[in-house]
Amino acid sequence: MSQLDRVSVILKPIFKRWEKLHIGYNLILAVTLLLTHGVSMGRDFIYLAPLWLAGAVAANIRGLVLSITCEYFFPMIGILRFNE
Repeated sequence: MSQLDRVSVILKPIFKRWEKLHIGYNLILAVTLLLTHGVSMGRDFIYLAPLWLAGAVAANIRGLVLSITCEYFFPMIGILRFNE
């Protein structure tokens, strides 16, 4: 087994576990944002909600792109192999 295969075997379960935790992680971030900024900012928080939402969407798109990159692009160029 090459070193590349060993790294892939180690990282694959980590990425799979992260995908399962992704929704819970987003919920924790949303609750934290509401509790820390929502209370202190009052009505201003509502006016900035589209900005918070845009940031959340951008972070999730980045996460999706990272997952796609790790799963498909890296193996194509020989960096990591996630295929079973």
